[in-house]
Amino acid sequence: MDLPSVVAYVLKMLNDQLPKQYLYHNITHTLNVHDMTMFYSNEIHLSQSDSDLVCTAAILHDVGYIIQYIDNEPHAVAIANKLLPDFGYSSNQIEIVAGCIMATCLPQKAMNELQMIVCDADLDYLGRDDYFEIADNLRNEWLTQGIALSVADWQEMQINFLTHHTYYTEAAQKLRGEKKIQNLNKLLIQ
Repeated sequence: MDLPSVVAYVLKMLNDQLPKQYLYHNITHTLNVHDMTMFYSNEIHLSQSDSDLVCTAAILHDVGYIIQYIDNEPHAVAIANKLLPDFGYSSNQIEIVAGCIMATCLPQKAMNELQMIVCDADLDYLGRDDYFEIADNLRNEWLTQGIALSVADWQEMQINFLTHHTYYTEAAQKLRGEKKIQNLNKLLIQ
């Protein structure tokens, strides 16, 4: 596995091919998911090979947006299947990466520890200080895709999402759980 080369290749692909109006699903988000995946991998002491697999999934998890906005994950898996053999990944390793990517489909359905890490990293922002700024970027991105919600409907959707979301890993729960509750409480009083 040549993770550094995969990261460089995918970031160039995203930079060259992602529409610029993607204010949320962009390189910044991808790098954040990758970085948080590394952080959570270290927190739970994953082996280096498992850490490399989840980081591979993190860097590839939204590459399907290059092809299609809705239901992009199967396209990300197709890109991974085509790309990763050239970087020394076995078919078993690619299958693990694909499972992690597909687990990020909403609603998330992580079935194992590696998928849980990628899912928690993908929605890390829910429990951060910049939650409202990032959520606004997502709403504005949706507007560019013809998905228009009133402010009230958007707020209700965010309240529902945060209310029903649970971080899978203990590391994410400790790091982001309390702030996520604070963000939800701010939404409830607006």
